[in-house]
Amino acid sequence: MVTTRRGVSAPIANVVNQGVLQILTQNMKECVKLAPGGQIYRRLSRGLHVVYARIDGRCRLALGREAPSEPSQQEVSILMRAFGVPAGSEQERRQGTWQEPTTERVVTFNVIELRWREVGRSDGEEETDEA
Repeated sequence: MVTTRRGVSAPIANVVNQGVLQILTQNMKECVKLAPGGQIYRRLSRGLHVVYARIDGRCRLALGREAPSEPSQQEVSILMRAFGVPAGSEQERRQGTWQEPTTERVVTFNVIELRWREVGRSDGEEETDEA
């Protein structure tokens, strides 16, 4: 689920049709250029956490949910298309922990992580290769 500009929660599949996810993706790709460490984070409604990193043409997309939940395969497929992740990229599943700064509660996340390399072309566009 994501929240649209009108503040309405909608299934992620419906948002793709409305173009909101493409706007989010484009925004994250632009913001990551200026982000410290080359990484940007967004928490979507209903608890899906998205981390996009790009350093020297190497890209990383991590999708996570607080355990025991995990990102659905539909969410992974939709976000792979939105971020231009090559179809053959392997999904690494892992768990990660994070301590909330205000409550100091330790949270465990189930994460699906994808990595790939972007290759520059002569026309200024970028192609993607599996990393």
